[in-house]
Amino acid sequence: MRVLHLLTQKPGQTGSGVYLQALMAQAPSMGIEAAALVGVGPGDDLPAGHLYPVRFETRELPFPVVGMSDVMPYSSARWSEMSERHFTLYRKAFQGALRAAVESFQPDIVHCHHLWHLTALARESVDDLPVVASCHGTGLRQKQQLAHQWRWIESSLTKLDHIFCLTPDQLSEVSRFHERCSVVGAGFDPTLFHPHGRSPESSSTVLYAGKLSFSKGCRELLRAVEEEPARLSLAGSGAGTEAEEIRALAQTVGATLLGRLDQPALAEQMRQAEVFVLPSYYEGLPLVVAEALSCGCKVVVTDLPGLRGWFPEEVVVSDWVQLVELPPLQSVDQPRESALPDFVQRLKEALGRSLSSSREPPRSLHSFLNQHTWAGVAGRILRVYERLVAKR
Repeated sequence: MRVLHLLTQKPGQTGSGVYLQALMAQAPSMGIEAAALVGVGPGDDLPAGHLYPVRFETRELPFPVVGMSDVMPYSSARWSEMSERHFTLYRKAFQGALRAAVESFQPDIVHCHHLWHLTALARESVDDLPVVASCHGTGLRQKQQLAHQWRWIESSLTKLDHIFCLTPDQLSEVSRFHERCSVVGAGFDPTLFHPHGRSPESSSTVLYAGKLSFSKGCRELLRAVEEEPARLSLAGSGAGTEAEEIRALAQTVGATLLGRLDQPALAEQMRQAEVFVLPSYYEGLPLVVAEALSCGCKVVVTDLPGLRGWFPEEVVVSDWVQLVELPPLQSVDQPRESALPDFVQRLKEALGRSLSSSREPPRSLHSFLNQHTWAGVAGRILRVYERLVAKR
């Protein structure tokens, strides 16, 4: 079986890019030959694998890679700022690249990532193959922010053969406009993310990994540790004024900026940390939380929709995972300013409890992690592939 993946942005630098690369890595063991059509910048080096690049910042696409989030870990364009001319150029470039990839690679199925423009374009352009999509969450967020764009996207998305969701909460939202969907979750690579060789000097160290942006709660995290003795490291990158402000604040409070790390380097940092923290205001299903848990970190994370149903109850009520109540939001991922002092205090208290706890991880954590490897996720997706291809 041949599977062609589609992603409008750079692979490997965001959760959805890691997801795509993980499925491609699992493909050979499942008898699948996989390729990917991805958006990249003019000077980006492409990772190994069968890739069809669509290059931005060229004469054909004279603007940066369009990011599914408004703030990306690299220079990017926003969907909300795209002109009609930009959309025309975008559709022409990706439609041509998709046609060439299909003719060259001869896939049996097309797997799109994100419920947004490229997925709608693929469904309208490929009418003789099954087309499926993974919902990573940011498409649903853009839906709320850009309803006028969603109106024409939705009619194409309803024609997809299947939609893969990360959580039951996502499934509930997706099933309002599409009945052929299922929960497959997200995974991690246990050969990279494991506790073996864990540093005995991890006491009182806190690690954050993700984009340096306000929607990830980085600013409030730095305020929460300002008076704490815990050593905080931030792994990740960002562009624009938000990232600059976060870097300046990190230097003020004495936090360490690690920059963007590849997966092996991130796993090593997790094995050196006692607590992993993710104070984000919006996520689909944060893969990095499972990665941190598998490296032996305790976790402090905002009480994001879907997380309580994802974790076993024993893990949620233990001191091993602290779910921090979100502040009231004025938009999808923007908190009310007046609510931030209370949120910072809750975050500070949760970090303190986590750092002071000496309990062992709950017994159910091991079985939970065993169920959420990439092999398990890919196996659930493969069963849908096989059913759809058999129906052709």
